[in-house]
Amino acid sequence: MAPVGSSTPATWAVVLLLLVCVGINLLGLFTANVFRLSAYLDMVGTAVAALALGPWHGVIVAVASSSLGFVVGDPETLSFLPVNIVGALVWGYGVRRFGMGSGLVRFLVLNLIAALACALVAAPVVATLFDAEGGHASKVSVLSLEAMSVPFMAAVFSANIVTSVMDKLLTGCVALGIFAVLRGRFGLSAEHLPLVTKL
Repeated sequence: MAPVGSSTPATWAVVLLLLVCVGINLLGLFTANVFRLSAYLDMVGTAVAALALGPWHGVIVAVASSSLGFVVGDPETLSFLPVNIVGALVWGYGVRRFGMGSGLVRFLVLNLIAALACALVAAPVVATLFDAEGGHASKVSVLSLEAMSVPFMAAVFSANIVTSVMDKLLTGCVALGIFAVLRGRFGLSAEHLPLVTKL
């Protein structure tokens, strides 16, 4: 992982931030389930960790929160762990290796790339779990597309990409805002994400 920057936060601050990020993911997942939202909201903490600390810190949050999904009543979350990991890697490496945090347009494009990558990974998982009780947020859309004679896998991907775009744009922007608020407190560098200095 590329270094965070010139000011590396203390170990206790990193651990605290990771725990907060796991809590954010679980709260988002709980909120989406309770209110039957179209967005997933289960990766905001992952995005915060990936943007603030790096892609592999994001992966740690992804693994922890996906493993604890049952706590908020969603045992299927573990099945979507690869999706959460992909999001962490895209956001983390996107701002560090490819300069996608230099401006608003580039950051929005990064969120769209995360949406596409996550949808590609999620589609086979959604297809596998499709007949499970409760299903996932895009189940109604898949059924509607199938009713229009769209092949099953194409319907799954199409429904998932629409939801993923909305979810990842929201997730990325919320995570950016959280990072902007927390960077001073935790001594986080914004060299890889100069966009936050313009907020």
